Amino acid sequence: MSFKSVILLIIIIIVKSQILLSQSVKNYLKIADNAFEEKNYNISYIYYKKVLEISKSYEVAYNYAESCRMINDFEEAETWYKYVLNDKNKDKYPLIKFWLGIVEKNLGAYQKAQKYFNEYYIKHKNINDYYSLKSKHEINSCENAIYLGFNPKNVDVYRLNTNINTSFSEFYATDFNDSVLYYSSYHPVNKEDSINFTSKIFKSIKKDTSWINPQIIDTIINKRNYHIANFSFSSNFNTLYFSVSDIQNKTSKIYRSKQINNNWQAPELLPESINKNGAYTTQPSLAKFKGREYLLFVSDRKEGYGKFDIWYCEIKKNGSFGDVKNMGNIINSIDNEVTPFFNNVDTSLYFSSEWYDNFGGYDIFKSKGDFVTWNKPENIGIPINSINNDLYYSLNYDYSKAYFSSNRSSTKSGKNETCCNDIYFIKLKNPQNDSINKVKIITTQIKSIKQLVPITLYFHNDEPNPRCNDTITTLNYESTINKYLAMTEIYRQEYSNGLKGEKKEKSIEDIDLFFMNEVESGYNDLKKFSVLLENLLKTGQTIIITLKGYTSPLNTAEYNFNLAKRRISSLINYFNEYNNGKLKQYIKSGQLKFELIAYGKTLANKNVSDDPKDQRNSVYSPAASLERKIQIIAVSVNEK
Repeated sequence: MSFKSVILLIIIIIVKSQILLSQSVKNYLKIADNAFEEKNYNISYIYYKKVLEISKSYEVAYNYAESCRMINDFEEAETWYKYVLNDKNKDKYPLIKFWLGIVEKNLGAYQKAQKYFNEYYIKHKNINDYYSLKSKHEINSCENAIYLGFNPKNVDVYRLNTNINTSFSEFYATDFNDSVLYYSSYHPVNKEDSINFTSKIFKSIKKDTSWINPQIIDTIINKRNYHIANFSFSSNFNTLYFSVSDIQNKTSKIYRSKQINNNWQAPELLPESINKNGAYTTQPSLAKFKGREYLLFVSDRKEGYGKFDIWYCEIKKNGSFGDVKNMGNIINSIDNEVTPFFNNVDTSLYFSSEWYDNFGGYDIFKSKGDFVTWNKPENIGIPINSINNDLYYSLNYDYSKAYFSSNRSSTKSGKNETCCNDIYFIKLKNPQNDSINKVKIITTQIKSIKQLVPITLYFHNDEPNPRCNDTITTLNYESTINKYLAMTEIYRQEYSNGLKGEKKEKSIEDIDLFFMNEVESGYNDLKKFSVLLENLLKTGQTIIITLKGYTSPLNTAEYNFNLAKRRISSLINYFNEYNNGKLKQYIKSGQLKFELIAYGKTLANKNVSDDPKDQRNSVYSPAASLERKIQIIAVSVNEK
């Protein structure tokens, strides 16, 4: 064969390879796009990844990042969302900063998450939609996530054994007489099928201390082609409520079945008042309160407050149902509220939500109430909640255990450790007074309070008590800050006055960023500091707080010196009045002390205008506003 023939053969092979490669990319992309459209993200994840191994298209990268996020592979999602930010046409993906905020929060990177939510909100704050409201909420929620971690619960979390928890997902669990466990699990239809999965209810028997031999319960309930992940037994275990989801036809409805002579009867579809047409109805949960029985469930019907809401109705003595009612806007938000469980012992509703103050994903919340009024939901804290999804809280038959489901990363092997849920439990009876754990908690709280320092708190010009030489004030910093925040629009107008176009927009954005990142952020840190402070004082610690005051360069040094002292006085008033005066006793006894360092104009930034006639720059500019502050610069704790 001649040299030319060899070269020609090589070219033909290369061309054919490129054609085959191109066909492979097209085939992979078609499978991925179809799966993505059908919300089958486990499949789109696999095939988009294959495409990216050959060609790194920004559009494919974005869909791949979306698929990663939907299956909880947040590290991979973060990588590819950031890759898409390099696209000069990234405006095609208007939600990318929002989703990066969600991803970073689920990775526990709260400051990064706050940055992305902040950037998204500033650009979209005039749009009153879910994403704008959610991003605004998350800016503070990310701050509060750090505070929530200051007080870990003194409980141990246990994971059910591998007979129950598999490499797939397990959800709701409850036990009967500590010898039979019922739970739901998401499995392939058969061992050879890696694409088609269904959820079913399983039953396992306890041998010694382990759950063994899980079996799917009666096939009359677990129909082959439907998903059945959510169920609830009556207190005597002879009636089962469960949801049946048909993914292909996008429906989900609740049924019930009665057990007669150990045989489950044909399931009965609950009435249309519960299974409303055009809405998903799922996650039934039975509750008893003051002699009445209730059915709690989750639905996305249009009459709700957000996406999925929690609803309920009374189950009457004859088995019929009363009027369906929404749990109300104390419980339900514009986001998802799911997996309700009512504990009639502490008369509290437990549920999971993506809203409120959480660590990331779904957290479990608790609200005390009576089906008429409910208290503000309270995050039940770590280690039960985590940066991952924590759901399906429930109590077992004798209230000695609480089960819940989580996709926390310690559960799985492989790269995407947070893909799937496992079932965990905590023990509730006979709590032990563990002095070692108490010492650990105190040590953690001391570390946390010191990490918050320095805390910077801001004031409007010449506040509090303008135009006077007093060194003390009766005002509380909380009232001062609320008045200051109410002036945001005035600052926007004054600082942008006389400007046009991009310069005007930039000046307004600078004001918004100052109030959000400095004024509100500092106040949020003060609230976290105050909670830790009270907790530590309760344990007997003696604490010294060092305070320092600053002012802008307007007015004389003597006047500014007194103004700085008034500002510090307003903060001491805040501590005296905090939580209805809970800290006052410690201040009076000397257990809580303040060290004061007041400074005025001498420390002000020399580049800030001190011209009273130039109020745009001397009063309303971010540069001048940054000078009007006090700081908690140190906290000393004498540990006991």
